[in-house]
Amino acid sequence: MSAELEAAGKDPISDDKAAALVRRLGEGNFRNELASYPDVVLNKQVYSFVETRKTETVTRQSGHVRRDGAPVMAAGSNSVILGLPSATEEVIHADKDHSNIVKFASRSDSTYEDVKCRIQAEVASLKEQRGQVPIPLR
Repeated sequence: MSAELEAAGKDPISDDKAAALVRRLGEGNFRNELASYPDVVLNKQVYSFVETRKTETVTRQSGHVRRDGAPVMAAGSNSVILGLPSATEEVIHADKDHSNIVKFASRSDSTYEDVKCRIQAEVASLKEQRGQVPIPLR
């Protein structure tokens, strides 16, 4: 194992930096940030994916970091949902935990299929607006 990987396993993020990051990413902070830029989502569709499973917390054992601690809801709905009008923001509940919400085991993964279909629909809509024929995604 390289010295970098070994060091990362022992102390990937110092406790004070991790605590500061968690505070910055606290509940509702995205809504506060978005309020500063109201035109960012103007005429755009936003999809907010909410995890529905608990994530095992990180523990340190024998100098190594593992994800085998008590399960918790890492990001609740209030942390994820922006609170935009329903015509702009669609909330989608994914059968995943925080660590796996954007990891797809295969193309048949239900969350992957959901994301793919929504991207295809958005691309088709944009191309239709511009008078182009959409190309299907794989």
